Amino acid sequence: MATAVNKPLSAADCELNSLEKDTIGEILNISMGAAATAISTMLDLKVEITTPVVSLISAGEFECKSLEPAIGTEIEYVEGLSGSNIMVMKQRDIRAIVNVLLGDDTDIDSDAPLDEMHLSAAGEIMNQMMGASSTALTSFLEKSINISTPSQFDVSKISQKVSSSPDECIVTVRFLLKIDSLLASEFVTVMPMGFTKELVASALGAEEQAEAAQEPPAPAPTPAPAPAPKPAAAPAPRPSESPKPKQVTPLSAPVNVQPVRLQDFGDEKGMDGETDATNLSLVMGVPLEVSAEIGRTRMSVKEILEIRQGSLIELDRQAGDPADILVNGQLIARGDIVIIDDDFGVRITEILSDRTKLWDK
Repeated sequence: MATAVNKPLSAADCELNSLEKDTIGEILNISMGAAATAISTMLDLKVEITTPVVSLISAGEFECKSLEPAIGTEIEYVEGLSGSNIMVMKQRDIRAIVNVLLGDDTDIDSDAPLDEMHLSAAGEIMNQMMGASSTALTSFLEKSINISTPSQFDVSKISQKVSSSPDECIVTVRFLLKIDSLLASEFVTVMPMGFTKELVASALGAEEQAEAAQEPPAPAPTPAPAPAPKPAAAPAPRPSESPKPKQVTPLSAPVNVQPVRLQDFGDEKGMDGETDATNLSLVMGVPLEVSAEIGRTRMSVKEILEIRQGSLIELDRQAGDPADILVNGQLIARGDIVIIDDDFGVRITEILSDRTKLWDK
């Protein structure tokens, strides 16, 4: 995977004016807002990410000691943008989020490294966050934005990820993350200057195109007035004529006005009170999906991740209880599971009286 290393920039390129800073702040505010929504949906908790603080520094000046112990995540853009950026979060915050997701009560203040399960769950959280972020960027920039699967790395090697030279310009963006009453903490995003410039140019270009589409067309130039023609001699007045009265032709015959009579199609049943077999035969060949369900249960994400070959899953039915027969997801009958020539089958023991509701779906 490529790192966030870009070619050296000139001194002019290593600056951001106020418009560019505001633009990058707005871009990240939108993308991180989408990421916050993704976390909120996963945890079922209120999540807020505050307005970003944008700073321009050299790679040698960057440090994240205030976040350590921390976990670094690199996100590479594979479509729409070229380059990558880095997100650094406290290990404590990641542990707290993963604990809620897995239903774990491990001490979040522990300095012990995250185990394989926590790292796997943290990777999925980052994947959901950045997936939502790239979707928001796609809408904002009006072009397709795709990322590769985020990769995690040890923050002790962050200098190698941030830049190939300590004098290279980078952009850091700090956010305050609040998750209900669970935590209120800071995390930081690091972007190379080249990638930042490209992101800003894409955003400003999209805005200019939108403004151009909304501008009304320029009015056509007003033609020069033609010279006034010389007045012609007034014609001699004619004697006034009285208007002739219009003649009204009487109708040759009286108009016969009658109310409209519509054909009575009757109800949905035929003359004998039974369903019209001709109409019903039109749908008799439509295939339907039939399934037999022996039981259900609910499991947490932690329990799902712990499933191994040989694990037992307890359902909400007792042995000997009938199975549900579903047609296109609609319950119509119940029956006993049987063996028919080495295949499973169902012997119907009960047909529900409201099975006709299937046709109302």
